[in-house]
Amino acid sequence: MKKIICILLTLIMLIPTVTYGADTGNYEEILSLVKQRFSIDNSYEVFESSTQGRYGQTIYSFYWSTKGDNPKTLSVDCDENGIVRNYNSYTRNNGDSFGIKKHTPEQYRKAAQELADFVNPSLKGKIVVNEIDTIDLYGKYVFANLSYIENGITVREFAGSLSLDANDLSLRNYNFSTYKELKYPASFIDPDTAKQAYKDLFGMELVYEINYIDDVKTPVAKYVLGSNGNQYINAVDGKIYTYSARHIYNMSADSMAGSENLKSEFSEAEMKEITNINGLLSKEQIEKSLKELKILNIPKDETPYYSSLVKSQNRYIYNLGYEKYNITVDGKTGAVISFNNYSGQGDYKDTPENYAKLLAGKLFEEYKTAETENTLRLQRYVNGVKVLGDTITVSVDKETGILTNYNIAYTDAQFPSVENVITKDEALNIVFENVNYNRMYIAEINQNSISENAVMVYSFGNENFYINPYDGEFVNNFTERKVIKYNDIENHYAKNQIETLAQYGIGFETDSFNPDNFITQKDFITLLVSAFGGGQNEIYERTFVSAKNYNIIKDNERNDEAFVTRTDALVFLARANGSDKYAQLKNIWKCPFKDVTENIGHVCIMYGMGIINGDGKGNFNPDQNITKADSAIIIYNALRK
Repeated sequence: MKKIICILLTLIMLIPTVTYGADTGNYEEILSLVKQRFSIDNSYEVFESSTQGRYGQTIYSFYWSTKGDNPKTLSVDCDENGIVRNYNSYTRNNGDSFGIKKHTPEQYRKAAQELADFVNPSLKGKIVVNEIDTIDLYGKYVFANLSYIENGITVREFAGSLSLDANDLSLRNYNFSTYKELKYPASFIDPDTAKQAYKDLFGMELVYEINYIDDVKTPVAKYVLGSNGNQYINAVDGKIYTYSARHIYNMSADSMAGSENLKSEFSEAEMKEITNINGLLSKEQIEKSLKELKILNIPKDETPYYSSLVKSQNRYIYNLGYEKYNITVDGKTGAVISFNNYSGQGDYKDTPENYAKLLAGKLFEEYKTAETENTLRLQRYVNGVKVLGDTITVSVDKETGILTNYNIAYTDAQFPSVENVITKDEALNIVFENVNYNRMYIAEINQNSISENAVMVYSFGNENFYINPYDGEFVNNFTERKVIKYNDIENHYAKNQIETLAQYGIGFETDSFNPDNFITQKDFITLLVSAFGGGQNEIYERTFVSAKNYNIIKDNERNDEAFVTRTDALVFLARANGSDKYAQLKNIWKCPFKDVTENIGHVCIMYGMGIINGDGKGNFNPDQNITKADSAIIIYNALRK
């Protein structure tokens, strides 16, 4: 995702911006500053510029390009105070970028920090590289994420990214679009006081989350943080701080939940047979009952142009599409699951709550009002516990009182008892033991401006976790990038090659590499698929399928635990890197090794590419089993070419 964002930013910067009539008083001064900072000469034949207002600040946008078949472009956004917001340099490069890069992750991190300091020297020490994204075998660029640090504390809204050329370490893209010099509070309450405030004001919330276990909806009880994503403990006064409290309701998401991700559509003939076998209401019965529901305002002469019956999670659902209405209905009970009225017409008028009562029936008793602004939103509770995802939403035209939208999400399942669970305080103490609760600055931003003062709050660095309410287990759903490290290669001759492959995710998720052990076919294929086949899978069967799809191995060759010979390794490698078809050519090879009589082409190609060597005595030892260390070396050598 980070790479996609950076690429999109790059493409955006290739397009000259539009003038919005912002103040242009510093235009020449800023242009001169930008040209000096980036050593922009007069070789560019095209120059365009614009100014725009952004969050109450003036941003100057400059764009240079050359003409011809192989143009190069350069664009820079700089604010009125000389802070560069965006930079993009583009030159067409069609070269092959596959393979191990020239530099280590630490060298890339250091180079990225130097580039960040160069772009905005006045912010040196404040804009910091906090992460280097995974280095990609296929990529031309390396991507870094930037944070803004003030008084040793991160400012949440001030962040950015940059990309640099993987070979020459030159800057390609820089983005830090939101920034302003702010006043930062220096005094604050201590962490223990903040924790107590969080416990008193928010605490933990016991909820039911609906998980899919063997494709069956299964409620699971969990303790989650009681604050929502916009609420914090103010680090200065210990009170609740709410930032940008907007009630955003994603209608499409809830509608999708209510219709349960419909699938398995049936034909007309199948629909009739299914209704007979399963005792469902027929399509005609459904249509009739819907028109008899006066609250829906469906005209008597309306006929659906589309209808379908689908099965999802052992539930049959009708979907009917009219010209200006769309409805989903439970095939067994006839209950309306979702309804949309695009006509804006009808005779029946009522309040959102009454619509919910009439359409939900007895189920309405399990729901409580959660939100009433613009759309009535009701939340379901079972055993006094919130059921995440189970909601009713109702939208009514304010002027006419006509129902425009209705959706119900209801999980029909057995909910586990919550009688013998740990307390909320116990759950929160477990959270504090496992998650850092640190200070963070927030820059308040709206469309017109950025506030002059930063707000200091206490925040959990990671909120993607929950507490098992029965045994107090802390469950972290945050998946960090796995770093492969081994404890048995420190003084080994293949240490560099093994560690370099590990940086690209090529290796084994074990503490030991066992470099001097012979490698099995299973392990060798795993390494090759990691290097050439788009990544290994946790289950080897899937890795083997990938290896087959990439023509690395054939079904009749599979022997997972067999040791791989030096010749076998080269044959598999040649198939992986695309040289196998050349190796198959006959009578063209002059082999440098006297003991090679088979697969001569494979050996010659790999020797010519510098991937393998002999034993110094004119032998290759083709039938000798290859060690894991030497396997890493030949794959490393292949990726360096």
